Amino acid sequence: MRQELEAFEVARRRGYISADGLAGVYAVLGDTARARAQLEQAERDRAFTLAFLPICPMFDGIRNNERYRQLIERVGVVP
Repeated sequence: MRQELEAFEVARRRGYISADGLAGVYAVLGDTARARAQLEQAERDRAFTLAFLPICPMFDGIRNNERYRQLIERVGVVP
């Protein structure tokens, strides 16, 4: 699985995979730090999909994380 993630990271740097999509993979795997980092990149990228953070099931495991909640507030979506 780590090899696949590394391939995703390389593809992300080339612009083929969105930061929020990669964040979802990390969140599902329980890697909160990397999920958060990718979400913050998605915020900088102004990804429109961040509007769905409060309802996206991939992020259920990190919903109680304070930095995740702060991101939702910054983006301006209501949970």
